[in-house]
Amino acid sequence: MFQEIPVHEGDIFAYRVTGRLSHADYQAFLPRIEELIARCGRTSLWCTRRAARC
Repeated sequence: MFQEIPVHEGDIFAYRVTGRLSHADYQAFLPRIEELIARCGRTSLWCTRRAARC
């Protein structure tokens, strides 16, 4: 799952990635990234990953 991390800077976008990602997770995430690229142009993205618990 992708979870947006609140950042109080206009040009920084951060996400936390948790668990095992599915195709549906990517399909839900891609429109947001495409929107950011359309609005801001070239975009850098910072993601953190937390391992799934077994």
